[in-house]
Amino acid sequence: MTYPGFTRQVIIVVTGLPGTGKTALAEMLARIRGCCHLNTDVIRVTLGKQGQYDAATKALVYAALLQEARQHLSAGKDVLLDGTFFRQELREPIHTLGLEFSARTLWIELVANEEVIRKRVAVQRPYSEADFSVYEALRDQYEPLVYPRLILRNEQHSLAELAGVAQAYISSQLLTPFYPISQLPETLPAL
Repeated sequence: MTYPGFTRQVIIVVTGLPGTGKTALAEMLARIRGCCHLNTDVIRVTLGKQGQYDAATKALVYAALLQEARQHLSAGKDVLLDGTFFRQELREPIHTLGLEFSARTLWIELVANEEVIRKRVAVQRPYSEADFSVYEALRDQYEPLVYPRLILRNEQHSLAELAGVAQAYISSQLLTPFYPISQLPETLPAL
C-alpha cells in the first residue's frame, strides 16, 4: 500500500570540502542502504579528465553525475551522490532532480578542522587529486548550504559512528511525509 506523502526513492547527497571524509562515509552508507554510489572524482577519471578543473570540465563532470543519477532513479533505484558541491549552482540541479522524480533529497555535510584536513589530503587517495591548496581554494569559494541537512564533524567520531548517525537521520527523514510542490494534496493526511 502506498501512503500519500511518503516517497519511495531517495537521493542522499554527501557534501563537504576535500579531506572531510565524504567518500569513506558515502561508500559505507551506500553499502548499508544498498544504493548506487556516484562520486565526482570517479566520474572525472572515467571521463579522462584527471587534473582538469576548469569551469567547462566541472560542468561536464556534474552533468555526467546527474545523468547517471537520472538513469538509476528511472530504474527505481536510490542514489548517493558524493562530491564537494561547493556552490549553489552545483546543488540546485540535484534539488530539481529530486522534484522530477518525487524523490526525497537528503543532504549530509561533513566538516573537519584544518589540521585534520591537512593530514588527510597529504595522503594520496585513489581518485581524489585534492591537496591542501585545493582545499583552501574551495574553502574560500564555498557557499553555505541552503537546504536542511545533517552536519557531521568527522574528526570526533569513528566512521561506523558517523554512518550510524547518518543512517538514523536518513531513516527519520523518510518517515516524515514529503510532498513535492507539484503533488501537494488538497488536504494533508492525519498522522
